[in-house]
Amino acid sequence: FLIEYFKVPDFKIEVIYNGIDFEKFLSFQKSDEDWEPIFGIIARLDKIKGQIYILKALKKLRKEEIKLPKFIFVGDGPERENLEHFTEENGLSNVKFVGEVLDVGQYLKQIDVFVFPSLSEGLGVAIIEALVAKKLIIASNIGGIRELIQHNKTGILVKPTNVDDLYKAIKWVLENKEEAIKLRNESFDWVNENRHFFDIKDVSKKYLDVLN
Repeated sequence: FLIEYFKVPDFKIEVIYNGIDFEKFLSFQKSDEDWEPIFGIIARLDKIKGQIYILKALKKLRKEEIKLPKFIFVGDGPERENLEHFTEENGLSNVKFVGEVLDVGQYLKQIDVFVFPSLSEGLGVAIIEALVAKKLIIASNIGGIRELIQHNKTGILVKPTNVDDLYKAIKWVLENKEEAIKLRNESFDWVNENRHFFDIKDVSKKYLDVLN
């Protein structure tokens, strides 16, 4: 954008990714033997985060009489009442809303598949955290998310607002345990190999280098 719109020379641009506490999120991993799978999202309950499309995808699965997985919604926001009403109205008893929590680790550790159907996103720090915590990612094919998730290599990309895409992705995970675990492990291998881009210890040094 800077190069194309503002005509900034590329040698004047330094890209620094958002950094996270790598060691902390490594502690939220689950072993292959503990795969259930449990699905979840950690995000503000807002229209822009697209949680309603998750519920619509689960509704579609329920109509096929597929056993629905446990799905945890962590976060609070203006859409909570609408989302809870949709959940109750459609008999999605597998869905649990836990509200806003200070320590997301206790829930991230439970999750096997992190679903992030956002309609607009810069990079998505939550996705970086989930990758390091060794979760399989299903996320919208938008913005900076594409720099973290390559379809069928470091996760699964879906079209934003597309219920059918989400439904197919969730169904695939439920029906293909071994392949899903393999993709999850390959995703973690990628983020671990590229740790220097996302570990806050390295990111903070990059800021210092630029400032100096």
